[in-house]
Amino acid sequence: MNFNNKSTVALPITVAVSLVGVAGAMLAGCATVESDVSAAPLPGIEDFPPPAAADYNVNLKLGNELIDNRLMSLESPPKVTFTVWGFDELAADVSATELKVSEFELRPQSVPYFLRFGEADLQLIEFRSGDADSLKYYITMGVDVDGDGRICNGDFRQDYSLSQPERFSVNETEVDREIRISEINGEICSE
Repeated sequence: MNFNNKSTVALPITVAVSLVGVAGAMLAGCATVESDVSAAPLPGIEDFPPPAAADYNVNLKLGNELIDNRLMSLESPPKVTFTVWGFDELAADVSATELKVSEFELRPQSVPYFLRFGEADLQLIEFRSGDADSLKYYITMGVDVDGDGRICNGDFRQDYSLSQPERFSVNETEVDREIRISEINGEICSE
């Protein structure tokens, strides 16, 4: 099943067990016998095959029980945005450079997001120190729940008290991590 383009909301459905059971219950003066059909399962990793390997292969899972319990059932699926940033950690007064932005529809907690980028993306980094070991990259992310294109009150982002920001050496080409996220409260969206 492909869940990428549609949001599926499964509601409990009450069904009578059988006409004989209903008739018997009515004759006996009891309520009808009912069964609750369980909700459809969340999509699994098989529904999101990884793209072809690249120079850098980063696989990230998001962790928060609200993903599976609340966010996956929204009519309009939230958008998850990951941004890969590169920098020279020995260079002073140089900002990180945005290397790649990847957007996805929200996935269940058990399903990773596959970020891919190449050596050519690293050429964008302002490299001043001359020491290749000083080149690093890190990833920021946000979940836009309301679809307004901004990450603020009511949306989700990495919770740095639960999962530390990580800097990766450009020598780290295969990364698998879980990012703990929390809902943003009390932060007003600016126009």
